[in-house]
Amino acid sequence: LMEILRERGIRLKRASVKIVGPLSRNIAVVVLEPEPDEDIKETIRREISSLESVDEVVMSSEVSKVVVVASPPIYRNESARDNVKRVIGIPGEYVWIESKNNRLRTFQVVEVIRG
Repeated sequence: LMEILRERGIRLKRASVKIVGPLSRNIAVVVLEPEPDEDIKETIRREISSLESVDEVVMSSEVSKVVVVASPPIYRNESARDNVKRVIGIPGEYVWIESKNNRLRTFQVVEVIRG
């Protein structure tokens, strides 16, 4: 991502790739602020899609919901959920699911919903 932006002389306020999804699938969510032109986004999508470990590429502008499975301590604490949202950094509405594993002390983004 950074190489493509650097080669084209594009400077953004924010540029990152977050790998999310269930354990069986890697979804690369590309976060870009501000949004570049469509041809740049398509180049980024094509290059990231070519990586063997990536199953799907989604631009953050396509995301309407971010589904997170969180440990009970995170799920039950609004401040903790707000901190996790900042760490994840994907814009959209967050849907929280409480993990059944009481020993789990973390979270996982299991899905992004387009729309």
